[in-house]
Amino acid sequence: LSLHDALPILTLPVLCLASLARSIVGVAGGATKAAVAQHQAKNQNMADLSAKDGSQETMVNLLALLVNLTILPVIADHKDFVMPLFLLLTALHIFANYKAVRSLEFGSLNLGRLSAILEEYTVNKQILGIKEANRRESLAFHPSGYQIRLGVSLSDLSSDEVCGLGTAINNNRPTHLVIRPGCVLVFVSIG
Repeated sequence: LSLHDALPILTLPVLCLASLARSIVGVAGGATKAAVAQHQAKNQNMADLSAKDGSQETMVNLLALLVNLTILPVIADHKDFVMPLFLLLTALHIFANYKAVRSLEFGSLNLGRLSAILEEYTVNKQILGIKEANRRESLAFHPSGYQIRLGVSLSDLSSDEVCGLGTAINNNRPTHLVIRPGCVLVFVSIG
């Protein structure tokens, strides 16, 4: 079976896979876009920010269409340039998104920023500022460092760890950390 004969057979599965990938990217992009917009709306101006973002997105899509219509006739006769150009533009797109995400400074905690803060605290007994915590946050799916567990059962603690927790409660400390190799247990006092 040659590649030319296999193309009609592979067309439907490839189109279905592309559609699935586009849906996944759309969901992830929508969730990310909402978080970034909320971060940028400092003065309760979410509607204004959303309108401007939509206008910019429309303009960028229009410019991309014009660039595509300009480039397509040029590369139509040079099929060897299609894949290198695609790879170059994809790499540029990913790099631009990486730089954009790195420029954000979120004041809230997620697992990556909390891991960076706890790691710095356990090593140097210092709490990172917002800028430094965001810089150290891993953009990978699973941040490296400590596993963080909230609401651990007392039966999982050793007698020394229970005594430390009791001391923290008696001294009215709002939080208590139990540090184990590769793991931090976080206890938060509600009262």
